[in-house]
Amino acid sequence: MSRWEASIVEHLELNRKTYFILKLEWEVEDAYRLAEAISRNQTVRYVFLYDNFLASCSLNGRREVLKALACLTRLESLVYISNGTRVKIPLDALTAIFKAAKKLSTFELHGPNLVGTSSDFAEFSHTITKLPLLKSFKLLPAYFERGRIDLGVLIDALAKVDTLEELRMCLYCDKGSHLSSHALQSLCRSKVLRILDLRWPHLCDEHLTTMSKELRYNAVLRELRVAGNNLAYSCFSVAEMIEVNEGIEHLTLACRGLGNSECCKALWKAIDANSFLKEITFENTDETCNRGQDFSELMGTVLEENNTLVTLRLYNMGLDDETCEALGRALQVNVTLKALDVRKGNRSISDEGFEALASMLQRNYTLTSLHTNATGAIKKQMDMCLKLNQSAKKLQDGLDDDVDRDGGRPRSPGSYFTFCACR
Repeated sequence: MSRWEASIVEHLELNRKTYFILKLEWEVEDAYRLAEAISRNQTVRYVFLYDNFLASCSLNGRREVLKALACLTRLESLVYISNGTRVKIPLDALTAIFKAAKKLSTFELHGPNLVGTSSDFAEFSHTITKLPLLKSFKLLPAYFERGRIDLGVLIDALAKVDTLEELRMCLYCDKGSHLSSHALQSLCRSKVLRILDLRWPHLCDEHLTTMSKELRYNAVLRELRVAGNNLAYSCFSVAEMIEVNEGIEHLTLACRGLGNSECCKALWKAIDANSFLKEITFENTDETCNRGQDFSELMGTVLEENNTLVTLRLYNMGLDDETCEALGRALQVNVTLKALDVRKGNRSISDEGFEALASMLQRNYTLTSLHTNATGAIKKQMDMCLKLNQSAKKLQDGLDDDVDRDGGRPRSPGSYFTFCACR
């Protein structure tokens, strides 16, 4: 037994009150001895598992360690972090944890290969309802490669958890797997869910349309992230939802429907009517992207008048020089946007488009983050202006703190404007 392994076992067996975080990140020689020590512990509340540890155990060894975690009477958080090796984790062991860990509030698996039958997956899903304090559930990503599964059972079970505030799921499984719209409908009616991140390659228009209809008047959800290879016309339903929704502040949409000009126009018109969105990420997954002059003008007009957006990311959206010119004109007026990212895709932007954005920065003092594929002198010019903006923001934040400390009287009025004028 290694020195690290012996130290972990000793701490577990001593049941020290200060020992409430268990990190298993190195290789072990005797997983069964470790599992026995874990099962007798009464202090650990937070468990972190890493690839090096799990990979050093046999499948049965992993099963024993995970089942031992079910004996931790105070377990509140279980997190597995992968470096990309996709270690196999048996579903029946996770089910055992769900059945016993009544205080579990956080469950996160990042990158595992879930091993078991379709029946094992169904039982794993059903037992989620036995977690009365669960607040965060994440599978980012997770892989299930043995046959078809019913994702509706998992979603329906999560919808029944009255305490769930955050759901992030990216699950890769057989394309014949089923997900019912009814389950998504129940999930979107949650009165406590604040973050919904659903990425599934086989998500279809029917799914997203159902979600959009239910979320129109949902004022609880703050973040919505949806990605699917088959999403197209449902973008119109998303636009209708955005137009009336008064809760969502962060929106991420990745689909092939964003390659359609009419879909994009509908979304930007909806954004124009919305006064709650603070962060938007649009990523077109279609190989083609149809754009027109009217689209660029519409986007520019919306950004000129918008006073709530703080972050905007446009990936593979077919942006060109004309679009950059429209963005440049808009951001000379806009004073709320802090971050703009157009570096992914958008290969039609030439130096002329980047120059339009660089010219904008000569007059915009609020943008502090601009990510593009610009190079050479244009990039240096952008970086210099951004540094000035970042320094100005720090100075303004300092002045605001002075105002608070002095009961509303600024210590050095005019300093911020003098600094900006140096440009």
